[in-house]
Amino acid sequence: MPGVWEETLREEGTRTQQKIRLKPARTQPAAGKWEPWSRAVWDQSAFPRRRDPDPPRKAHPPPRPVQQRPFWSLHLPALVGPALFPGDAHSLSYNFTIDPQPRPDQPWCEVQGEVDQKVFLSYDCGRAKIKYMSPLGEEVKSTNAWETQTDTLRDTGDLLKEQMPDVTPERLIDKGPLTLQARMTCWCEDNGHISASWQFGFSGQLCLLFDSENGHWTEVHSKGRRMKEKWENDRAVCNFFKKVSMGDCRGWYQNFWLHWEKVLQTTAPESFPVSQLVA
Repeated sequence: MPGVWEETLREEGTRTQQKIRLKPARTQPAAGKWEPWSRAVWDQSAFPRRRDPDPPRKAHPPPRPVQQRPFWSLHLPALVGPALFPGDAHSLSYNFTIDPQPRPDQPWCEVQGEVDQKVFLSYDCGRAKIKYMSPLGEEVKSTNAWETQTDTLRDTGDLLKEQMPDVTPERLIDKGPLTLQARMTCWCEDNGHISASWQFGFSGQLCLLFDSENGHWTEVHSKGRRMKEKWENDRAVCNFFKKVSMGDCRGWYQNFWLHWEKVLQTTAPESFPVSQLVA
């Protein structure tokens, strides 16, 4: 019985091999003729490899531009101010920084007070918070002028914020966050006369000067042209800057200096913070 099965299997295998040999071989199709078995169709190398789509990226808010240092911290040569006088001339300055689009943790207006470029106070216009920053501030914080100056500083901040849209150059409006900076300075000359001036700029660039005594405006950068044209024809704004610098600042200088003279003579210079970025 096993011999019969073996013979049958051999015969089936022989017939299968004969069928395979009799089957015609496929020939390569002529160039340019499409065939189902054409290599150009079925060869995967002829097609670009499919690329998996990139996973969606998490959207991030655009980075906030790095804010420029105020022009008063760049030690620029002062065209109007105490630098025109001998080194023993003393000065009182208030530096305003107006940010119309502040970050949640930043004020829209901050003021930094200095005496001879030594910081003595910091004031937040929005929160109406004032704090002393050195032994100079601590020395005068109990005076009447210390409290009364806050009203004037807040009014000045409100005015600068209100005026900012009208004096900002159009080419700067669409370039992201912009800050308006102003520096009011009053100083004592050799003859005892107290003079005053203002400096204005945008995001670290000094643009405009105002001489409080003669009311003269000086454009020092093209960005200040619109500001000059607007303010030199606005009597209310000119009178406000004159009143604050020639009246209030002069009174504060005379009041504070009675307390500061001894402190400056007896306190080490490193005890006073220097002018710095405030916003």
